[in-house]
Amino acid sequence: MSAKTLSVLTWIAIALGAVAYAGAGTSKVLGVEQMAQSFTHFHLPLWFMTFIGACEIAGAIGLLIRRLSALAAVCLAIIMVGAIYMHVTYDAPPMAAPAAVLLVLMIFVAWQRRPRAAI
Repeated sequence: MSAKTLSVLTWIAIALGAVAYAGAGTSKVLGVEQMAQSFTHFHLPLWFMTFIGACEIAGAIGLLIRRLSALAAVCLAIIMVGAIYMHVTYDAPPMAAPAAVLLVLMIFVAWQRRPRAAI
């Protein structure tokens, strides 16, 4: 695959991730009822919902900043591992699919944006 193709794919993954995390994070920070019900269903406190929402918003912004995008992607991937665990534990495994897709996207972004040693 050419470098240009990888660059375009990376930007697509960043854009999709930024939109998804900004939306999900905002709904958590604003305390949307559906999100509150999910966190209650997972036996998690509502302050944790606000914390995760703030992290997702910060991560969405970080994805768009070249110097921070790899770190933001790694942090968001960690959040997705937790989300997958919670969905598999408390829901049917297919409910974890959106989190799994975002996990794959963030791993791809983190790999593509990883710091490279100068030779």
